[in-house]
Amino acid sequence: MKNFISTYFTGFIDESRGCTVGVILRLGFSLVLLLFAASTTAAGGVGQVVIVKGVVSAQAADQPPRVLGKGSEVFQGDKITTAKKGFVVIRLNDKSKITLRPSTEFVIDKFDDTEGAEAAEFNLIKGGLRALSGAIAKRRPESYKLKTPVASLGIRGTDYSARYCESECELEEGTYDQYELIKTECPFPLDGVPPGLYASVFEGVIFGKKGNEVVNIEPPQTLYASQSKLSCVALVPKFIRYDPILKLNTLGDDALELFDILRDDPTQRQDCAVPG
Repeated sequence: MKNFISTYFTGFIDESRGCTVGVILRLGFSLVLLLFAASTTAAGGVGQVVIVKGVVSAQAADQPPRVLGKGSEVFQGDKITTAKKGFVVIRLNDKSKITLRPSTEFVIDKFDDTEGAEAAEFNLIKGGLRALSGAIAKRRPESYKLKTPVASLGIRGTDYSARYCESECELEEGTYDQYELIKTECPFPLDGVPPGLYASVFEGVIFGKKGNEVVNIEPPQTLYASQSKLSCVALVPKFIRYDPILKLNTLGDDALELFDILRDDPTQRQDCAVPG
C-alpha cells in the first residue's frame, strides 16, 4: 500500500503543481480511508457486478458507501441502493443472477454456497428485482428467502420478479398500454394497483408467507401482499411482467456484454426488444 500511495502522489503532484500542500494532504487522507475501506471488504465476496448503469452503491455496516462499477464485488451484509435512473445486474457465486431496477434498496442478509450449509437470505426494502436461481436454490430451496416489509417469499427452483410499491407502480401501469392483461384462475380481483408487494413467477414455483398463511404461485400467476392481504390475483399487472429493465435478467453473458458495449438504455422505451 505504501508503494501505491507514493506512486499515486508523485504523479498527482507532477500534474498539479498549482495545488496547495493542504489540498494534496486532504486528498491523500481521503485516499487512505478509501483504501482502508476496500481492504476491510477485500475477502469473502459473494458476487460480482455484470453490468451497471447510473449511480449504484453498496454499503456494509459501519462503513462508507462504495460506488459499484462493472466487476465490483458485493458482500454478505451489503445494502445495495440504485438511484432514480440506476440499475444493476449481479451474478452471485452460486451462478444465480439478480437484476435491481431504479430506486431500489436491497440487502444481502446471508449468502453461503458451502455444500451442505447453503443459505441465501435477502431483504427487498423498496423497489424491484428479478432473480434467476442458482445452485443454492437447487440443492436446498428451503434455505432461500426474500423478505419484504409485508411478506416473505420462498422458491422452488425459479425465475421470478418482485416489486414493493407505493404509488409509483400505479403510474407505471399506464405506460404499458400496448400489452394485454394476463388473466389467471386466481380469485382475488385487484382494485387498480394499490401499494404493496407484487411477485410474478416466470418459471418454477414461488410462495408468499405472512404469519401462518402461505400462498403458492405458478406461472403466469402473481402474488399480491399488503399489511392485511396475501393472495394470488385474477389479473396480472403489466408493470411486473413487462418491465424492460427486469427483462435484462433473462439475457446471457454475451448478450449482456453487447448491451453494455452499445450503452443501450431500456428506461427510455417500454417496448424494447428484450426477450422474456
